[in-house]
Amino acid sequence: MALSSGNRQTKVAACELVHSLVLLLLGCFATQPEGNQKPADLVFKKLFPVLLKLSVDIELVSTILYQ
Repeated sequence: MALSSGNRQTKVAACELVHSLVLLLLGCFATQPEGNQKPADLVFKKLFPVLLKLSVDIELVSTILYQ
């Protein structure tokens, strides 16, 4: 929804949700031991392309969130 929604309010809400989830995941994965980073690698491998697309989106709110 954050990438493809035509409705501005839906897109902004979805971007804010993704931003909050990224912060939560960063906190959770930061407390794991170094040898147990496999789940973090898998999650962020899928998540980084989406974050990159949102950071260069035409919507100003998503651009500001992900800069």
